[in-house]
Amino acid sequence: MVSGLVFGVLVVILSGIYWGRIHSIVKQQRQALQAPYYDSRIIAYDVGCGEPFSSPQEAADMEVVLTGNSCDFNCRSQGSRWSHAFALNATVCLLLITNFICICLGSHDAKWRLCTSISACCLCCGHIGVLVATGVYRFRL
Repeated sequence: MVSGLVFGVLVVILSGIYWGRIHSIVKQQRQALQAPYYDSRIIAYDVGCGEPFSSPQEAADMEVVLTGNSCDFNCRSQGSRWSHAFALNATVCLLLITNFICICLGSHDAKWRLCTSISACCLCCGHIGVLVATGVYRFRL
């Protein structure tokens, strides 16, 4: 019982971190869309250079070194896709929280236990898919 509560609290904290990151992605996208030349199909968070580079030229030089000039406009416009990974992980955490609530309700009614066991199996399969997708986004060049 205690370990389930501790795990539930950790999932709530992790979910808050993911949803906070999604909020910053949306905020950055709104700021980018205010520019008159910005293409609305491109997610600003995914194509942004970030902290390690102080100049756009340095970032462009590093991109040429990493991609070998084999990245066309479509490749660049997709960016890192980290926003997709954050959204998927936040959704999984939200579903886990819902599942934990059903577990708590299952201590009083058997219908909730049945619902929780079936949804937990499906949720685990989906979670594995999200972890694989996050790993692919993380370790691809």
